Amino acid sequence: MSIGIGRFEDAFKRKMYPKNKNKRIEAIEDYFFDKHDIEVNFEADEQKCLDFILQYAIDEEGPSEDEIFSDILNILEDRYSIGEPFYVSLIELGTTTTFEELFELLEEQLRDEVVRESFSFNEFNVSADQVSKRVEITCRFTEYYKHILTEEIEREKKLYSGNLVINIDFDNSVAVVTKSSYNKAVNQIIGFIDAVIVSLGRIKPYYVQNKVRGNKSIQDYDILSLITINLIYDKLVQFDYSVLNVISLSFNNNGAPRIKNAKLGGVDLFQDLDIVARIHNKDRITSFAIKIEKTISADKKMEALLTVDFRGTLKVLIDEITGNNIDGNDLNDVAYEIYEILSNMIGKEEEVEQGRELFEQRILANSTPNPAIEVYKDQIKNELIQLLPDKIKEIEQYFKGKS
Repeated sequence: MSIGIGRFEDAFKRKMYPKNKNKRIEAIEDYFFDKHDIEVNFEADEQKCLDFILQYAIDEEGPSEDEIFSDILNILEDRYSIGEPFYVSLIELGTTTTFEELFELLEEQLRDEVVRESFSFNEFNVSADQVSKRVEITCRFTEYYKHILTEEIEREKKLYSGNLVINIDFDNSVAVVTKSSYNKAVNQIIGFIDAVIVSLGRIKPYYVQNKVRGNKSIQDYDILSLITINLIYDKLVQFDYSVLNVISLSFNNNGAPRIKNAKLGGVDLFQDLDIVARIHNKDRITSFAIKIEKTISADKKMEALLTVDFRGTLKVLIDEITGNNIDGNDLNDVAYEIYEILSNMIGKEEEVEQGRELFEQRILANSTPNPAIEVYKDQIKNELIQLLPDKIKEIEQYFKGKS
């Protein structure tokens, strides 16, 4: 059945969501360059993009109209992330393993389609930079419907698709997956690469929370929260970042399900009494978003929203990017640097102690009333409610008057 110009236009306009419109347009530019050897720049204008597609599709000397429309619709159906996500994994290789051995193994094994559970990966391209000793792997992924009862994969029912780029830094033993924020696809491709290189070593997702688990050096507050405070208030400044604003913080306290995954947003969050009370109550910061400014080079300065997520594999998300000539390499470098700063802080008691000093001297000292009192009031109120469930209204009213 022919797609037709009318149906194509309708589908094109439906898929141009404001938040990731630019990424879709860039993907279409890449399509024309890669498949048809035509370099175009639509200047993020969806109408220019649509007009060019329609003109090219009706050109009698070009490919068929249906072929063009079908290819573009597949691009529009891809899953696109908001911002630029970077998932960090660590590589452990044998001491005698060379860069050439790793590259040759990956190049040999990543050629044909790979099927893992409900995912397929294809269109692999493996390249190497011999100077920086980095391997770049690009591929496409597709997730198919998995029947709930039979668990059979129904390849005629496509759920999601998209692109992945895996950058492997041999010297620093780090791999970063980007281009998609779909963590299921990221986990599957890392799992496959781990199986491919098993004769040389392993590759495993980097879990920050596992690194601080069991570390009891400081009992007063959660260690990861103190590391986060140290990072925002001190460490980033040492690496020439300016923190312009703290946008949001997410908390998770396994001992208090009633506030699990609480998320608060605002301009000056570390002066918010509720935030201070949560940290004082040993709640863990599991993700944060800050507005940063970073000088990349003499002629490059970047401002962006930086989100660091500790839930699962370490994820660095860079969004709302402004600046001159900022490219993918610049964003990769920022993501690598954030990982390096964090990894060098974790496991060091002096970094945790620095976080505690910053919290107590710069945050806690400026908070009124003292959050410790607020924490105890909440505990007493909740215990009274449990003891006197028929007096909930009166108890709530009493404590409301005491705040």
